Amino acid sequence: MNALGKRAGFLALVLVMSTALVGAAYTLWYEDVQISATVATTSLDASIACAPPAENEDPSWPPAGVFNAYPKPNLLKEVASASALPQTDLHEVELLVENAYPGYAWDCEVHVFNTDPLPWHLENIAIVVEECDENGANCVPLGPPPPSWTTVCAGLACSWGDLGINPPGYPSGLDTWSPLFAAVTNWEGCQVHEEDFFGLSGSLFVGINQSAKENVVYKLTVTYTVNQWNESAWNGCNQPKQPL
Repeated sequence: MNALGKRAGFLALVLVMSTALVGAAYTLWYEDVQISATVATTSLDASIACAPPAENEDPSWPPAGVFNAYPKPNLLKEVASASALPQTDLHEVELLVENAYPGYAWDCEVHVFNTDPLPWHLENIAIVVEECDENGANCVPLGPPPPSWTTVCAGLACSWGDLGINPPGYPSGLDTWSPLFAAVTNWEGCQVHEEDFFGLSGSLFVGINQSAKENVVYKLTVTYTVNQWNESAWNGCNQPKQPL
């Protein structure tokens, strides 16, 4: 029992024993047990790091899974570039894709860390793609329609756009084919503690499709929303809570 509890217990005992001084005892009790308390709360924070990237202009580009849709060129040459922008929001990672051409692809390993003393759940993942001018300015968000131009989280991945570089009915299918395809590991619902040294680790993949425009810079933003564990809509990774 802490000091405050011992003190309250002692005063209660005095109150019971001093029956002849009920009024005075009540006054003392009331004055003694009034306390002022402050509760310090902390914001929920995450830190995101994008590890050194790989691209299919590199001989080490892996021929597996989603990488198969964007194979290495027959003659490797460094033309395009993708870079992570300096973080201005702890919950976002931003990429610029420049000098890209149909078939170019880029990948990095994303790490999301808990920098807060409280555990939180990764509540939501959202991918936004913007089309900017050749200077990276005057950006306009791309969105539905077509319906694939929005974030879809299913299974192990959250994705935006259409996978592959050969749309159905090419070239007439280009009016609905997304200029790029993006995918990140689906961590929705996953709980992370501060002591989790590696946090959440997974892939962030970007592939350029046939419908990408010339002299355009594409800006990709992935936003991770976190929520306190007891207020989350999830029980765990990809396990949404069922309505009561």
